Amino acid sequence: MSPTPARRPHLHALTGLRFVAALYVVLYHYAAYWLEDGPSALRAFDAAGPVAVSLFFVLSGLVLTYGSTDAEGRCSRSPRDFWFARFTRIYPLFVLALLLALPSALALLKNDHGTASAIALTAAHAVVALGLLQAWVPHLAFVGNAPGWSLSVEAFFYLMFPFIVHRLRCRTMRQLLSLTIPLWILAMAPTVLLEIVERTGGLQSTSTTSVLGVAVTPALFFERLVGQFPVLRLAEFCIGICIGHFVVARIEAAAGAPADALEVSAVVQRRLGRAGLASIVALVIALTAAGEVGETTEILVNSAFAVPLFAVLLVSLTLGIGPHVRLLSSSTFVKLGAASYALYIVQDPFAWWWGKIVRLDLGQPVWLALFVIAMIGASLVLERFIEIPAREQLLRRWRTHDWPWRSRRGPEVRQPAR
Repeated sequence: MSPTPARRPHLHALTGLRFVAALYVVLYHYAAYWLEDGPSALRAFDAAGPVAVSLFFVLSGLVLTYGSTDAEGRCSRSPRDFWFARFTRIYPLFVLALLLALPSALALLKNDHGTASAIALTAAHAVVALGLLQAWVPHLAFVGNAPGWSLSVEAFFYLMFPFIVHRLRCRTMRQLLSLTIPLWILAMAPTVLLEIVERTGGLQSTSTTSVLGVAVTPALFFERLVGQFPVLRLAEFCIGICIGHFVVARIEAAAGAPADALEVSAVVQRRLGRAGLASIVALVIALTAAGEVGETTEILVNSAFAVPLFAVLLVSLTLGIGPHVRLLSSSTFVKLGAASYALYIVQDPFAWWWGKIVRLDLGQPVWLALFVIAMIGASLVLERFIEIPAREQLLRRWRTHDWPWRSRRGPEVRQPAR
């Protein structure tokens, strides 16, 4: 197996973008109280917050391809080593957030069930969540710690990555478009179909089915199936893989280009930068429009509808230049981006405990700002003192202990920081 090419440049702007996406999700969940009487356009833009998860899926495919492939576009480590590396990245904080969320989950279940039943159901939900299985059962998608559903989806992506990454290799713009356009159509097909069915009154039944104490209507079942089922979100991850291969090819080509080609390269970088800025404007307009859709907003914003604009932005941030690239590459945004996973995964339990301890009104802008700042501060602390040490300790044990199931294929390759 060929090693990962040494010293691929760090994609700092993508790290900064992760913070923006995580903050967007947080504001979607908690700024709505403040925006109830605010401008309608701002409320609509906030209502599109779940689309940031689609960006995370595409970004995940891009970053893993950039940091975990060899010169032939294959996974640069054995599947077991790759999977364990991803496990150490997501699982310690995932478990901590789940433990912090258990009191709120128990309190919610006690409203509809007796104490004994609520305890049993909470334990069952925790087992499902610990196995990262919740997204596979629409009824249980949000059990435990609600944002954890996307980690259940990501776990499926990680499982598939070593086997599909080389099959999606593309080095030219024509190859990129020939792969990503059909993938986007495939990603959007379930959403479009569900929109048609709902608009024609095909899911009007109010009957419910229940799994482990969670009851849903047919409409809610299919909305969660389309929005959270891992297989139906795989195309977005694959699009990210395609972009990752394209970015690697362009960076490698630029590194080997003769000196007289540098001026042409600078022109291309500026054009990509302008395209990225245009995509940001288009995203703001598109997300605002999506948030105004009304009764079908939830279906639309939990889909891949914005992926083409995300793709332009990501190519711009990796291969272009401009003020947006400089801003997201700044040390402040990079530091915040490094803690974005903590910000995303602990938001629900943090909010619950915040409400129990501080009891401030999130409908007031000052208290909302204080709440968000405190959550960002907590994410920085968790990243520094929990996430990094836990990952390093687990990786150290993986390298130094003779695990019976561990692959013995080649040395571990360090990935670019993200």
